Amino acid sequence: MVARVSGNSFEPYRNINSMWAEAQVGAIKTQKEKYMQNTPTFIDFVLDETGSMSKQPTIEGFNDFIKEQKELPDECYMTLTKFNSLGVKTPYDKLSIGSVPPLSFLPDGCTNLYDVVGQRLSTPFTGKRMFVVLTDGADNSSREFNQQSISILISNARENGVKMMYLGSDANAKVTAIGMGFQENEIIIFKQGEVYAAMNTVSHATKAYRTTGV
Repeated sequence: MVARVSGNSFEPYRNINSMWAEAQVGAIKTQKEKYMQNTPTFIDFVLDETGSMSKQPTIEGFNDFIKEQKELPDECYMTLTKFNSLGVKTPYDKLSIGSVPPLSFLPDGCTNLYDVVGQRLSTPFTGKRMFVVLTDGADNSSREFNQQSISILISNARENGVKMMYLGSDANAKVTAIGMGFQENEIIIFKQGEVYAAMNTVSHATKAYRTTGV
């Protein structure tokens, strides 16, 4: 005699399987969040200090960004690289976020964007890394790196788990960013003088990355 199954006889089993799957997804999410919270975050910030940058809005936006990052309890370190054609300055490297001082900012010179991004992305790192570029212009003075080589470095960094963000304000900012290898969801375009609002968006994204990895 062969038993027959009809109607919704299998429904309880489907519900059990669904509940088990949901529990597994929840457990994995919880484990990931714990890992992200217990793994140090390294914020690698590349800041355009060329003559066309708006001084006061940049200072205010950056300082508020740091203030918000200091509110989280997890372990976080900051590297700041300021650049223009007169020189590249790294006021601090892997400094604990709680010790980061107010921004000193004196815009001057031209834009060697590719060289600075290339140098920073060629630097080894461990832990979670968030790479942020803030600029108001396209490259016009790099000598070591070009758009193609930067695109390769950015793609490799992304594949290795680096969170990428590009903030740009010139007329061709989106074209510049995509040409460098940034994806559309990694690009924030802001109007000249509105860097404060753009930095606020970056701050929220950074806090989310530090706690959830997204």
